[in-house]
Amino acid sequence: TAWVWEGVTMYLDDTALRTTLRAIRRASAPGSVLLAHYHEPFRRRGRLRELFFRLLGEPQIGERWRETMRRDLSATGFDVVEDVGLAEQAARVGAPPPPDTELRVSRIAVAPPTPT
Repeated sequence: TAWVWEGVTMYLDDTALRTTLRAIRRASAPGSVLLAHYHEPFRRRGRLRELFFRLLGEPQIGERWRETMRRDLSATGFDVVEDVGLAEQAARVGAPPPPDTELRVSRIAVAPPTPT
């Protein structure tokens, strides 16, 4: 199974994140992999951006530093084999990094379940 968890984690608190990760782990067959898209905190977050997401009913309450995401994945039974941002992904294919610094918070962790 390939689990593609895109555009969700930034809206989950820590408890919901870990509960979902444990459920994915339990439902994973041998050879499965989780692709978890998440956002790191944006250092220069503006009030207008925060207000925009709140007005949409989508406050981003679950931004996590890569070390935190790695710890949560490991604690719930996943082995992080890769964790890359958009600039690293662009460099792999010879593309320029994203010009918008806000996009640089986007990361993808590749994590198969830890063998039992």
